[in-house]
Amino acid sequence: MQSWLFDIRSRSFVLLTILFLILTWLVYSGVTESFDQSVTLFFSENVGNPTLDIVMQYITESGDVFNMLIFGIVMLIIPKTRRIGITLMILIVISTLLTGYIKCGIDRDRPDFDYEGVEFPVEISRDTFALFCEGGFDASYPSGHAARAMIF
Repeated sequence: MQSWLFDIRSRSFVLLTILFLILTWLVYSGVTESFDQSVTLFFSENVGNPTLDIVMQYITESGDVFNMLIFGIVMLIIPKTRRIGITLMILIVISTLLTGYIKCGIDRDRPDFDYEGVEFPVEISRDTFALFCEGGFDASYPSGHAARAMIF
């Protein structure tokens, strides 16, 4: 009889959770600040391809919670994909709320740079929601869009 710790899926989950906690501690303690500044500077200096700017903005918006919920509802309507749809809907809600509360705890500001690329035709939406939390909407870590992308 195998222990759950040695099951391949469980081992991967535990390892990824530990890596996430380590990365979260590094961000919270400020160790990654200089790296973040250099990456932000690189990307702020290399914007300006209008087609690429629009494509990347649409890719970002595709991870919006409401777009994902619509996709989940479509999955629920199709009889063959109902189980996947239910799982997807539950995971979307959990990841959105969980990232919102982690953002409140970490409270890391979004990068501060002037975007000189093409203006996006619609307003980019909030990526997390947290009840009874004041600063979570303006925080940058962890990304709600990235968390929902991991669901897929």
